Amino acid sequence: GAPDDKRLFVLAATPTRYYEFVGPASLEALFASYRELSHLGHVEVEGPPPGTAWPPPHKGSSLDFDRRRGQEGGGRGSGASPPSAFAWLSARGVYCGSLLFGAQAPRDSCVYDSEMRPYPPATDLAQSSGAGSASPAALRWPPLSLALTELHLLVLYGGGVAALSRLSGELMCVARPPAACGPLLGLVREPAQGGLWAWGEGGTLRVSVNREERHMWRLHLEARDFETALACCSPGAPSQRDLVLAQHAEHELSRGAYTLAARQFAKTGKSVEEVALRFLSLGQKGALQTYLFCKLDAMDERHAMQGTLLCTWLTSLFLERLEGARGLEGSGRGEAEAAAAEFRAFLSERHRRLSRPTTYALLEAAGR
Repeated sequence: GAPDDKRLFVLAATPTRYYEFVGPASLEALFASYRELSHLGHVEVEGPPPGTAWPPPHKGSSLDFDRRRGQEGGGRGSGASPPSAFAWLSARGVYCGSLLFGAQAPRDSCVYDSEMRPYPPATDLAQSSGAGSASPAALRWPPLSLALTELHLLVLYGGGVAALSRLSGELMCVARPPAACGPLLGLVREPAQGGLWAWGEGGTLRVSVNREERHMWRLHLEARDFETALACCSPGAPSQRDLVLAQHAEHELSRGAYTLAARQFAKTGKSVEEVALRFLSLGQKGALQTYLFCKLDAMDERHAMQGTLLCTWLTSLFLERLEGARGLEGSGRGEAEAAAAEFRAFLSERHRRLSRPTTYALLEAAGR
């Protein structure tokens, strides 16, 4: 928009507090708008975990922003959109939040959906560093800096970089620098291209982030976000997809959504016998029928014998259902008529996959 419409957002942080400033598009005018306020709005966290401290001379903090949305518009100098999220290296953990900019006035917040991600325990850092690495003590307290990627929080320690999942806060891995680099001192993002660089007493290193999405399917699965987990599965790893579908089916089964569970089980590689026994043990013949229909619809026409077996099983279930509805009056009579109509449609549509002698024998045994 016009220059007069531009506004400035400043986020300032210490190890235990961060402050938001929003207002006119110059630092002088921005801070002048806060001089009349008796109290500056801020977020405060507790100090370092018990038994730890920010040892002198390190008493700083660190901030980073998710600028990917802005980079799509061509970078800072082209009127790009503002960042969509931030991460703050606080004394208690990594504080993460999303950013929404609009018509905020002084003391209004631009932060929403914020949460604290605790630093990984020292034992986790030691295990992730590997038995052959240098002493993991350098990866403990304090963290020195951080960077925000699409899916991870990169936390810099003197002895390496710890990658935490933005979704769960789980420690995913620890990368250690070559010994010649010495203790790491800082982590910085290149403004123009967004590249990450770490430096230490012995040199500078580029931090490369590759295939960071490869574990996301499992994290979404643990959060029971089954649709997103399925979308994150690798095309070359069918076992991932099968596990997501199976756990989704188990979830639906546990909450009594038997028809939904049947449809999900039908997409998995589980044996028909195993799934059928599950539904029979629960007395859910209707869900079993749904499951068999789904398996039949997904089956290749070339698998004639398997198709015939499923159709025979469905015929038996239809006949049991009709027998149970025989003699019912009122609403029960309508149910019986509906079941009979479904059975006739089934016989008409699936007659090519039915064994005539077996089907006639079943009908005769049922008095039909």
